[in-house]
Amino acid sequence: VGLNPPFAELAEDVHVSLAEALNDEVAEHARELIATLAGYEPGVSTVLIEFARGGPEGTQPPLPDPYGYSFSLRHLSPDILSRAAALYVWVTPEESRRRNLDRAVPGLEGDASILHHGVPEVVMRGDYGVDDFLWLMERGGGRSIGVETDDGTFAIPAAVFDNRVDHTSFLRADHSEWDPGLVEELHRALEGSFAELDSRK
Repeated sequence: VGLNPPFAELAEDVHVSLAEALNDEVAEHARELIATLAGYEPGVSTVLIEFARGGPEGTQPPLPDPYGYSFSLRHLSPDILSRAAALYVWVTPEESRRRNLDRAVPGLEGDASILHHGVPEVVMRGDYGVDDFLWLMERGGGRSIGVETDDGTFAIPAAVFDNRVDHTSFLRADHSEWDPGLVEELHRALEGSFAELDSRK
């Protein structure tokens, strides 16, 4: 968001080679999306939109464009913003860097995996060294975040899932290896956060 398209300057033959290399993977992803959308029921189903937005280490809110949640959320449509609610998964930048190292599997296996890829530390510090979500919540009285757009200001109900003490990394293992006690603990924590969010809608 707010940056030049990374492939805009590539030669045409490179575009063609990339398209051929990615074709099967993109087609499979499209099939998965179509299957998911087939089960969508307006007014019943929930659409999850994930954001990971931050800024350079040491920066103080309000973060300059194009950093932070404040910048990115304003690019959502008014139709989405008017019905949205936000659950913030709270992890400190230091803990986030530690988990990034823990989960990373070296080589192609990790690079190609959503669950086991690693992000270079320069990116972790430069793009995720700080974020503005809690600051936005504080400005919204601790119950919402304000998103200012050309169509007006939207007050998005918001709540926090405190994951500073790690509730989720065990989920990267195979389902059969999950500790039932950790699953129950995670359910309780999420139920509390979602109940809080529901009370603010």
